[in-house]
Amino acid sequence: CQIEPCIQTAYQTRLAELATQNGSAKQTTTAFIGEYRRYYNNQPDEHTSVISIKPSANNQVKVAGDGVWVGDASTGNVNLGSLEGEFPVINNTIHYQDEKGCQLTIVFKKADLEVKNDNLQCGGLNVNFDGVYRKLK
Repeated sequence: CQIEPCIQTAYQTRLAELATQNGSAKQTTTAFIGEYRRYYNNQPDEHTSVISIKPSANNQVKVAGDGVWVGDASTGNVNLGSLEGEFPVINNTIHYQDEKGCQLTIVFKKADLEVKNDNLQCGGLNVNFDGVYRKLK
């Protein structure tokens, strides 16, 4: 890591690992497990984005997601993006960062989640995961 967001994520991940070893930051992730879909203006977003949160070992969760941006489907102007990795949940938050440079923050709310700070490196042109997601199951 040589840029601030990468360093920050690395520190947060390591602090979570150390706290888990000490038993002081164990956070149950059961309530977060499920599939989520992005909504916009109280409707499913036309630029479909879904995120799945599954249990994993060591107090982490598996994050997987797909995002689509549709410019003009009739001409094939469609771009795709994806998420995949395992991360700790710290204070109801996941600081997502992968080896391809994709970075974003997932914040769990009562019945949904919010994705913010997407650095637009998680897929093709205009693909963005930011927004509010409702839990489907």
